[in-house]
Amino acid sequence: MFIIGPPGSASNWLDRNGLPIELVINEETIYNGQKVFPYYAFNRNLGEQIDYPIVSLGGGLASFVFYSGREDVSYLIETSTDLESWTEQGIIAGSAPDEDHSRLFIGLENDRRFVRFRLEKRTQ
Repeated sequence: MFIIGPPGSASNWLDRNGLPIELVINEETIYNGQKVFPYYAFNRNLGEQIDYPIVSLGGGLASFVFYSGREDVSYLIETSTDLESWTEQGIIAGSAPDEDHSRLFIGLENDRRFVRFRLEKRTQ
């Protein structure tokens, strides 16, 4: 399940961080020895603590809230019972706390023991 929020301007983010406007942001982009993509995807300034998904457990569900305001980033959550095969089945979208964030629920039944959260650069 890909969750896409409203567009966030890459040029504004680059400018805010003092980076060259022509810098291409993807999973491999490194600037001054620092991986750029997670900061961009979660709308944090370089060097700040990244706000990773907030996880809450209760009632047989895991709830994830995370920034998802980049139209050029895919936010993907998958579950597994064995760390080898991964699936998006059983993931339910919930009401978002605001327009730049998403909330997902995962039922913890059927031996779902592992969850992974991935970011991918979307190509137009």
